[in-house]
Amino acid sequence: MGKPLRVCLILEGTYPYVPGGVSAWTHELIRQLPDTEFVLLTLSAKKDQKHAYELPPIVKGVQDHLLALATPSPEQWNLRTGPRRLEQIRDLLGPSVHPDVQELLQDLESAASLNPMAIAGGRRRGSRRAMRALWSTITDRYRRENPFYPLGEFFWTWFNARALLLSLLEVSMPEADVYHALCTGYAGFAGSVVRAALGRPLVLTEHGIYHRERSIEIDASAAVRGNQRDQWKKLFFSLSRLTYAISDEVITLFETNRRLELALGAPEERSRVIPNGIDLDRYRAVQRRKRPGFHVGLIGRIVPIKDVKTFIVCAQAVLQEVSTVEFHCIGPLAEDPEYVEECRELVTALGLEGALHFTGPQDVREYYAFLDVVVLSSLSEAQPLVILEALAAGVPVVSTRVGDVPGLLDGEDRFIALPKDAEGLAQRIVAILRDPSFAEEWVRARQPVLDEVYNRSTIFSSYGELYRKVAQWRE
Repeated sequence: MGKPLRVCLILEGTYPYVPGGVSAWTHELIRQLPDTEFVLLTLSAKKDQKHAYELPPIVKGVQDHLLALATPSPEQWNLRTGPRRLEQIRDLLGPSVHPDVQELLQDLESAASLNPMAIAGGRRRGSRRAMRALWSTITDRYRRENPFYPLGEFFWTWFNARALLLSLLEVSMPEADVYHALCTGYAGFAGSVVRAALGRPLVLTEHGIYHRERSIEIDASAAVRGNQRDQWKKLFFSLSRLTYAISDEVITLFETNRRLELALGAPEERSRVIPNGIDLDRYRAVQRRKRPGFHVGLIGRIVPIKDVKTFIVCAQAVLQEVSTVEFHCIGPLAEDPEYVEECRELVTALGLEGALHFTGPQDVREYYAFLDVVVLSSLSEAQPLVILEALAAGVPVVSTRVGDVPGLLDGEDRFIALPKDAEGLAQRIVAILRDPSFAEEWVRARQPVLDEVYNRSTIFSSYGELYRKVAQWRE
């Protein structure tokens, strides 16, 4: 019997530390492929996080790399492998490189070639010349792109955007036969580095479109302004272009997202759709029991991209029409404490303290047993597992029109509102509460589609076949 296939999953800010849709999907992927060994390269914003999931025995190791913005000392900047790895990326990309990717690689090459230890000690004129050339490039770009803000602000944004990437050039990658990045961004860059350095195949799966979701967060942040926003957005778009160009397989969950990837340079011959899948029997086993009054739940992380504030405003509008409704925000509270506090303050300001509850992480099946409606108020989604779970459990869903929500809900306008449309969400919730029969009948009629398209065993076996295909180099 041959050595088991080993896959390195490259994860950014998700599994196994942070609960959520991508983490739940990753955990299920591992569980569904028992003949495959996995190692995890996790990119984290915090040190020493506790696992939110019990790792299956086939996970043979976890290597955590801290993604943190900090000014490195000259010793830390003394890069060993960075210049060579950048050269390997260029060799793999060939001559056809998008101008934004070209600019990013040139910046990294210039920074990686510096030796601050030599400069600080007055040695190596070549390093001092390189430093002056790099500084000239930065100041020229500042005058061209950002003359209305301080130079220091421009420089530190430029520096921070590249320092994290420079640190990834130095990471010692876990040994594996296949590398699988679960997003573009920093995870995709790490995957691109290992693809170029080792020649091992790289698979990319995007649930949401990374650069779009980061752009939404950047636009919503009061801490980032003007050209800072432009620089960060340009960085994330460039990282997506780079990862698409280098990956052996580019996978997303539905056709609309695939077209977005193609527009940013993903090669069509390496692009495919593999939808989400869930354990349908697990959720169909939920015993539905009506509770007094009505119960409406938002299931998800309490973070800005889920737009929980719109759900809260929506709750107030629903209560003006149906007074006996309780609202439940079901999901982790630890990821963005400041946003959670803003949400609590909004609840208080609208007088909803007795009607809207933040539950923290829960077994969602216990809530599917009595919820009358599940709501997603998100600004961005891919193919939300929550919708599949709720429908399998027999719970009607009202959602914003984001990602593949129209596909999951068959384009049914009675269940779909525009993003940030609290009144539109409220009208649809009220319609279901007053006459649930039409929604319940629709949910029953949707079950054959769940069986045909979203069954987990079919979905994850596709990944097993894909791993074996790209790992044929072992034979």
